[in-house]
Amino acid sequence: MRILLVCMFGMLACTRTPVYEPVTGTVSRSFNFENGTFAGMYTNEVPGPAAAVIQSAIAIGSNAAKITVKPEDIVANGNRSELAIYDCAPYGATVFYRFCFYIPAGDPDDFKWQIITQLYQLPDFERGETFDWFYQHPPVYMTYVPGYIELKLTVGGEITAARTPVTKGVWHTNVLEVKLSDDGRGYVEARLDGIPYTPQSGSTYRYSHATLHNRAGAYWKLGLYRGHPVTDAGQAKSTNTIYLDDIRIGSTLGEVYP
Repeated sequence: MRILLVCMFGMLACTRTPVYEPVTGTVSRSFNFENGTFAGMYTNEVPGPAAAVIQSAIAIGSNAAKITVKPEDIVANGNRSELAIYDCAPYGATVFYRFCFYIPAGDPDDFKWQIITQLYQLPDFERGETFDWFYQHPPVYMTYVPGYIELKLTVGGEITAARTPVTKGVWHTNVLEVKLSDDGRGYVEARLDGIPYTPQSGSTYRYSHATLHNRAGAYWKLGLYRGHPVTDAGQAKSTNTIYLDDIRIGSTLGEVYP
């Protein structure tokens, strides 16, 4: 895949951005932070310890990622602290995305929503799209609302494809199977701790829907991106934290959830 070096508007530094080419296969990858770094990832955070590798609250091994966002952490015009993985969501591919997450038991809920993972659309530069003129919402994302995670799809208008309860103070494993397409051939199937929570459709749990706004593909983001608080139209007033571990990308369920 060809690569452009693009300075994304409002971000702290330049980052590399794929240009659309037809899918030639999915590269399997895993990230468990055992080397103490975010190697292979990009950070979208304020300078400092907003994203850190820690040796407590781990799912497997010895290390995990601790992602923290404070009200003043404004990056790319949003209240966020995120990790990004590129070259993992090409048009036409079916990709499995796994991540373990842990929300601390005492984490405050003074927000309307808080995105914990998303497939973020890339512009189709060959059609004149740019980061300055862009789609308002990611085509696929997962938000935490108090007591639940919700799977959202936004192509053609936002819908909630699935919703399932989660427990604070407990590690959960989420797997998304995504057919990346800008038409009805796309679908998403979601599992939490091995149990599907998208609606059953025949013999599968695939929710058929477009999963891309265009054919340039997407990239994967994990962490925290917050909405407005329940009591105020401004930014959230509390500090929130999520822990991430055992992140995997593959072309089959067996690769990411053996």
